[in-house]
Amino acid sequence: MGMNLVVASLAALSQSPSPAPARFHAVVLEGEGYTSTFDLELAVSINEAGESVGSVVGFDGAQAAAYWNQAGELTNLGGQWQSCAGINDDGLAIGWGNLYPDTLAQVWDLDTGQTAQLPFPAVSYGADVGPNSGLLVLTYGPSGAYSTFLERDGAAHVIAGNAGRLNAHRQASGTKYAGGGTRAFRWSAATGAIELLDPPAGFLLSFGSDLNDAGTVVGYAGDGNIQSRAVLWPLSNVPALLPPVRQDAISSEAYALGSQGWVVGAEWIDETANVAPYGVLWVGGVPYKLDDLVTNSPPVHVQFANDVNGAGQIVGRAIVRGVGRAVRLDPVAGP
Repeated sequence: MGMNLVVASLAALSQSPSPAPARFHAVVLEGEGYTSTFDLELAVSINEAGESVGSVVGFDGAQAAAYWNQAGELTNLGGQWQSCAGINDDGLAIGWGNLYPDTLAQVWDLDTGQTAQLPFPAVSYGADVGPNSGLLVLTYGPSGAYSTFLERDGAAHVIAGNAGRLNAHRQASGTKYAGGGTRAFRWSAATGAIELLDPPAGFLLSFGSDLNDAGTVVGYAGDGNIQSRAVLWPLSNVPALLPPVRQDAISSEAYALGSQGWVVGAEWIDETANVAPYGVLWVGGVPYKLDDLVTNSPPVHVQFANDVNGAGQIVGRAIVRGVGRAVRLDPVAGP
């Protein structure tokens, strides 16, 4: 990694520097079938109140949309082959139901227990619900993938790409095919324009995963083969590589960016997948393996860190006593 990229990474992440948390306590979120046969039991989104959503696997082997309250108690949101992808602070969750090719985007009102199918064609996936209750939906149409940002007043904005996350300022991040490869992007409802985000030098592809309210995007870059590296794009759009925990890591990916500047994701050291991934936290540009920060005994192995809120709570997936489970990591004081 070039020194200029290291400096750019640290500068972008340390405007409001936060010390690394001393430790985390892993809360194993309630599940259904407790099966690790399929990678379907995981938490993917958390709001500022510590409520999270994702999916669990029922005893019948079918995937079900899941909501967990602050205590980690599960509410199965009903139906088969459903999943939640996002939750906001207003009690709304978004996701999808049914198997391909009949997959349909839907939204859940967690306060009333009501579910509504969104007016989009199959194949559509609910991707995120913003702080202002705007909805983001991904649709696979005859000419390729496109996204729709549906505002609270009903105004619809079509985004020519695969958008996955919203911020409070009507901006989205995602990935689209452009110039013979994939590019991360930042999109704004105010202008309707997509800003393509180039990969760092030495990489061919870029992928956008999340963005904060300042418009900073995180994701990863790929070399067209196996190797990938977690990346941060500030408003200057100059990509900054996030360093790996292990220098021999084959790949790393950033999935989410918290309001305090924390970045979470995963890292691999074996391209054959014989060695499981492990969750990573970047604070001020410094990487930490989450397994090393978890206090639980017996220990849990955090595989993926999918989202982080402003309080530093992280949700994802872990191996607990040999079984894949959805987990939430809560920061705790002390050594």
